[in-house]
Amino acid sequence: MNVALNPLQGNTKAGAIPVIGNVDFTGKENLLTNIANNSGTPNLYFPAAATSTAFYIVDSGDIAGNVTWVEVPNTGDQCRLRAYGTGSAGDVLILASPTANAGAQKGMVRSTTGSHAPSSSSGTYFVFGYAEENFVDGQTVLARFIPGTVTI
Repeated sequence: MNVALNPLQGNTKAGAIPVIGNVDFTGKENLLTNIANNSGTPNLYFPAAATSTAFYIVDSGDIAGNVTWVEVPNTGDQCRLRAYGTGSAGDVLILASPTANAGAQKGMVRSTTGSHAPSSSSGTYFVFGYAEENFVDGQTVLARFIPGTVTI
């Protein structure tokens, strides 16, 4: 934000920010998270549902209670996200279910049409962006951050 044009935008910064992790984020780079209140302190959490809004990408994780660095790409920027299931270039990317497989894919993205696509009539999802390459399960897929929603 341009503080010179709008002084009310003070105490802001671009890029990665440090947030206390409410869970263990060690080795969780390239996963999506969100920030929520924990007794008056901002804490970092994994999304609670596949329909949650999550747009912070873990840059550098740490154990619960320590600082984890996260970042939100600018709209239109490329980034890499850990994928659940398979998909193709051009696929819409949404959150994987954080409760399936004992939560193994918390913070991962999936295609709306790939191998782990949601069933029909399952809800409205936050769209993180679009895949810019074909991908397989567990890969860090190249994505373009163009947020929105999709109803399936």
